[in-house]
Amino acid sequence: MACWVQSPVLRYRWMFPALARLPMPVGYRLASMLGRLERNCDQGSATRVRHGLRAAGVTDTETMLRRFSEMRARETLDAWWIRRLRREQGARLMALEGEAVLSDLESRGRGIVLVMAHYGRLNLLLLSLALRGHRLGMLTVDIEDPRLPIDPVERDFLRFKVTGLHGRIGGAWIHINEGMRRLYRVVAGGETVVMLLDAFDPRFRLVLEYPFLGGRLHVAAGILRVARRTGAGLLYGVVKEHGWRVGVELRALPADPEAAMAQAVAELERDVRERPWEWWQWPLTGRLWRPPVPEQGAGDL
Repeated sequence: MACWVQSPVLRYRWMFPALARLPMPVGYRLASMLGRLERNCDQGSATRVRHGLRAAGVTDTETMLRRFSEMRARETLDAWWIRRLRREQGARLMALEGEAVLSDLESRGRGIVLVMAHYGRLNLLLLSLALRGHRLGMLTVDIEDPRLPIDPVERDFLRFKVTGLHGRIGGAWIHINEGMRRLYRVVAGGETVVMLLDAFDPRFRLVLEYPFLGGRLHVAAGILRVARRTGAGLLYGVVKEHGWRVGVELRALPADPEAAMAQAVAELERDVRERPWEWWQWPLTGRLWRPPVPEQGAGDL
């Protein structure tokens, strides 16, 4: 099979921009088809996802892998819609629950860490809140870092994706290469910043461990350090797909930072068990997440 669908030039300069010109239901349906084609082409990635799913006790791995690939393609298409979606259109694409949890923390006049994970079409949570007037910052990798081993066209897409999202959410955009001082200042100044609890970089020291899917999730201490140092409130956010549309949820976390982190991981575990195909990090099984030993000890999801 000729895997033309994997060409970065075709993907990011022709196919997805064309899909973004179509009505949303049609464009997302065709994006799902591209995702299925990509799954058949990229056997290395598919194998890593299968391994992670099986280690967690998931039985119907091929169905989960298909849904995973479709979701990732729809998430790619989101980058174009994020730039131009207005509130009335957003109501068609996104349904928000739990906004009062964020509003309550904002009313206290202190910084907030919105704890999320690489799960589902996560950027739509930020867009949903921005369309309702919330200002958000985010901690991310530095896409301009030359050590990031990606194709130049893919780097251009990531730049397009980041600048489009930043233009909508309006808060501080902080790179991990900047260190923690700016992040502390921003949160201590009362801003809301999104941090991903399952972020992974070979340079991270994954010093925290939590029960997860029968094994252990290894997490960097950044969120916990920010909460301890700044007194920030923490809440958990997640995006779940319903066809081409999504549901956006905000959930309260305990006031104590340690308890909040443990609860955030528990919330992620619950979401992953409910919808295994929406978690991006299956390929990091053995590094970010260590399954139980022997692997068959994990119960079916």
